[in-house]
Amino acid sequence: MYEIGTFCIRSSLEQKHNCGLHDIAVTPGFVPGSGWQNDTRVILEAISEMDLTDMVCADIGCGNGIPAIAMARKGAKRVFALDLQPEALQEARENVRENKVQSKVTVSVGTFPSSRCDLVIVNIFEDNAEWLEKHNLDLNTKKILTVERSPALDGGWEYQTVLKGD
Repeated sequence: MYEIGTFCIRSSLEQKHNCGLHDIAVTPGFVPGSGWQNDTRVILEAISEMDLTDMVCADIGCGNGIPAIAMARKGAKRVFALDLQPEALQEARENVRENKVQSKVTVSVGTFPSSRCDLVIVNIFEDNAEWLEKHNLDLNTKKILTVERSPALDGGWEYQTVLKGD
């Protein structure tokens, strides 16, 4: 169990902790996004600071679904969790069920929902800025949160989120 912002992330095999935070249980699997990865961590930190009450949101490149679940926990009324990898979709569906947010989170294959969104998170393997330009998402979304990475001094990567829109 570990805490990131207002979230308490734990294995679904662990008992729920009384940590006073938004609880997210993760089914052990092979898809990235457990919260240990720096990109997921900075996304969860950014979501922690947002009021998503009654918003329609999307998580593009949802992986195992943690950011989508986090958005539901923070009050989003509808979340589209989208990915192209069958393994990711399977794990995301399992995690959505485990966290009992099926009424808010829809997991499906794809790259963007057909309805207008208040917030879209883009965390995919190709360059996020290039991907956004190619798919012209600015026309259908109020806010877009992307993850940008840059080389770190230690030879690894530094991650930060960038929020665009009002």
